[in-house]
Amino acid sequence: TLMMSSMAVKSKVAPFRERIGILAKRMERLAKEITHLEKGNVPPQYFKSWLTDEQYKTLGPQQRELWLKGDNYTAASHGQVSGGLVPPTHFLSYLKSDLRERNEKAASTSVSDGSKVAPTGDEADQQRGSVFGDMEKEIRRQTHDEEGTHTHFASSSEVKVSDRFSSTCVSAESIRYAFHPPKCPASVQNPQQIMTLWSLAPVARHQYYAYLIQKSIAEKVKEYLSIQEKIETTVCLKAHAQDEARLELLQQADVIGLTTTGCAMNQALLRALKPRVLVVEEAAEVLESQLIACMSESLSQIVLIGDHYQLKPSVVNYDLEINNHFNTSLFERLTKLIDPILLVEQRRMRPGISSLV
Repeated sequence: TLMMSSMAVKSKVAPFRERIGILAKRMERLAKEITHLEKGNVPPQYFKSWLTDEQYKTLGPQQRELWLKGDNYTAASHGQVSGGLVPPTHFLSYLKSDLRERNEKAASTSVSDGSKVAPTGDEADQQRGSVFGDMEKEIRRQTHDEEGTHTHFASSSEVKVSDRFSSTCVSAESIRYAFHPPKCPASVQNPQQIMTLWSLAPVARHQYYAYLIQKSIAEKVKEYLSIQEKIETTVCLKAHAQDEARLELLQQADVIGLTTTGCAMNQALLRALKPRVLVVEEAAEVLESQLIACMSESLSQIVLIGDHYQLKPSVVNYDLEINNHFNTSLFERLTKLIDPILLVEQRRMRPGISSLV
């Protein structure tokens, strides 16, 4: 029965897990493409997509390095380095300086006007961390379900960041391109109307080439963030479907056992179950705050079982224990207001049983 119940829960969430896996692969692919563009590595198909048909007729991927060196430029010199040529990687200086300027500008930008500003490095890491944590938790749950015979509800302490997603993160500088798209350099006017890019000055070529890379990064980052939102939505839908499957499963049970931590983590599920009776074992050792987290509006009876003359609730903070009496359980407080029902006989201490101990 337990195995069949576990399979029923897995079948409910299987479509969502599959979609999360597909979207995660797309995010990983985009992250790698963005990383390559940040380093100035531009595949030929990218270069072709940047040019018009007329421009591509005279400037193909094979001539790109010569174009970046400043070859075939006969017009007047504008800021060229000595010899009329520039290093083929000169555009990287514009690319890196723009990323650095955006980082410094974002750090000093005021948001008092309510405008939408790109997140800072820490905020971007938090945004990525939230969805990657959910994705990693989902993969861990799925792996455990496939190996075991029961449904495992992983806690946050059981989840570690997977190596698979270590390469999926996009730098905060690149994320800012999605909020503040790059602008075409002033040295290049109406680039789409230029018949041939060989007419550009060598330095202008590198400025324009860096701009095209930045523009591609901005487009990729927007797609990356869009997929991230889809994953977050899918994770939420998957959680709802899993809760519904659990609810159908638990509604068939007469007694449901949970720890106080489990009650606190599954409040929505408990409210949907609408339990009428709550029985707490060792209630004298449970913090009052933990016990309150186990209660719901549907309860009509609470049975507390314990012995306040033995162990008290454990409180780490000495000041809260002594001055605020946090180590006084609800069970102990109620014994001062209501006469408790005392056990007349303990089954475990019957002579036939105690003699074996």
